[in-house]
Amino acid sequence: MEQERERRKQHMMLVRALEARKKAEEKERLKQEKKAEKKMTRERKMEQKRFELQMAKELKKPVEDLQLRDLKVKKLNEALVPL
Repeated sequence: MEQERERRKQHMMLVRALEARKKAEEKERLKQEKKAEKKMTRERKMEQKRFELQMAKELKKPVEDLQLRDLKVKKLNEALVPL
């Protein structure tokens, strides 16, 4: 009878240890997911900021520069179109 009780006690300790291990692994997995999500959000924000800075830079260019660039693009497209 005492042996059976000790065996059950050992079994329950093992079960609890396994449950604790699963819980810790799940906690670590969630932590890693949050970390990856934060990194992705940070990268998206940085990309958006770069895009906004590029757009601001383009908007600051004089209109003449933009017209010259458009003219160059138009002439290049005309040269590439087969007759």
